Amino acid sequence: HFMHTDVLKHLISLLQMEGENIAPLVLSVLTFLGKFKSLCEQFPNEVAELIPICKAFAESGKPKQAKQAIRCLYVNLDKNDPLFNEILEKVRENLNPESSHYLTAIVALGHLAQNLPEKFPAQIKNIVSRKIVKELLVKNTESESTMPLENTWC
Repeated sequence: HFMHTDVLKHLISLLQMEGENIAPLVLSVLTFLGKFKSLCEQFPNEVAELIPICKAFAESGKPKQAKQAIRCLYVNLDKNDPLFNEILEKVRENLNPESSHYLTAIVALGHLAQNLPEKFPAQIKNIVSRKIVKELLVKNTESESTMPLENTWC
């Protein structure tokens, strides 16, 4: 029932609505539809409209939007699409604790790794070891250890 141009156009238009909870739900519907037959095969014009929206969510949306956007792109595009490289580059830039999109970048990186493990094995491993482990986990541990110990059991 949903595999019609007018229905897809309406769903895509819903992605422009305000409210951070609307887009993830619409993207999950588009992902579900793409599981049966990739939308880029049947509806290339609508997917051309969808791609920049999903890219924006993956790079600078809320974490739930990024998660669903990457999943939607993964299901509906070719796995070798250069768009995934572009998203990974932007995610790498946003993996900075001072970035307002830091949490979104962590979520997006995780979902790129989950959905496309064979596409970026070395890049994701390096990003995780450098940005997540060294800059986030180790830095947080070092800053906590410099605090004075107030409890006697410490």
